[in-house]
Amino acid sequence: PDGEERLVEMVPAESPPFRVWSARVKLSVCPFRYRFRVETDHHVLWRNAAGLERIMPPDDEDYRLLPGYVPPVWVAESVMYQIFPDRFHCGRPETALAPRALSPASRPAVVKRWHEMPGRPNFGHDFFGGDLWGVGDKLAHLERLGVNTIYFTPVFAALSNHRYDTTDYTCVDGYLGGNAALATLAGELEKRNMRYILDGVFNHVGRAHPWFQDAIANANGEFRPFFTFSEYPEKYVSWLGHTNLPKLDFACERVHDLIYRGPDAIGRAWLRAPYRASGWRLDVANMVGVGGTDRGNLEIWRAFRRAVREERPDAYLLGECFYDGHHWLQG
Repeated sequence: PDGEERLVEMVPAESPPFRVWSARVKLSVCPFRYRFRVETDHHVLWRNAAGLERIMPPDDEDYRLLPGYVPPVWVAESVMYQIFPDRFHCGRPETALAPRALSPASRPAVVKRWHEMPGRPNFGHDFFGGDLWGVGDKLAHLERLGVNTIYFTPVFAALSNHRYDTTDYTCVDGYLGGNAALATLAGELEKRNMRYILDGVFNHVGRAHPWFQDAIANANGEFRPFFTFSEYPEKYVSWLGHTNLPKLDFACERVHDLIYRGPDAIGRAWLRAPYRASGWRLDVANMVGVGGTDRGNLEIWRAFRRAVREERPDAYLLGECFYDGHHWLQG
């Protein structure tokens, strides 16, 4: 407390075949950090989350408790199955296999037979016709596997087969069956006491997204602040330099409003009826931020979490962080 250690003596008790040491501590801060200090006749040792230390260890290696944190109980009871919609099962070939105009970078889209191999190299322009109607057809199969939660990779309108290049966050891709297919699937999942979470790609959009198209067409338009330009309009910050994926700039207040803060924001709307998603998987969550960087990242996700939990108290947030994720897990 107050930046200083507080020593609490532990009391031994016999509990054959062990001796158990315990102490009562008031959890006064969140996160509550602690370690064990072991005094012998000849040494002082410390035990923390990294192991046993002979010199005083750094605070980052302390054990941590999060007083007051109540996790979504259903997650611990879940067997989660990831579905890449284009490649799972085709329920309505008349729409799923309809001709497509363009795919990323204006390459021609290719509709393939189910057992064909994808092209080499592949730029997301091969489509096999899986859709959400097809997922609904196979729920009994998933139940037999023991699955009770589905995690969908992106389902919103996009030009690629992977759909990480969103062109409309308010519409499920028509080739997957559109909003009607997701609403129907949500109802069927509820009947079976199953859940699903959506993939939220909020670090970037696809180049064809109307926000970005307006931003590069109107230097003084309302959407130019949504993106970070070094030389307008040709050079802008994109995900890992892929110009097809311009990065959203959370320095713009309207971006916050549209993604999570507004009453009908994307992060909220898909948790409501008739879709009733149980949460979000957050794409490249460690990269989201201000001015084409990850500045303000923790504050953004804390605010996103508050908004989502206001909408659905038992919602689950799963952030994609490729490295040390403990900064995002401190309550």
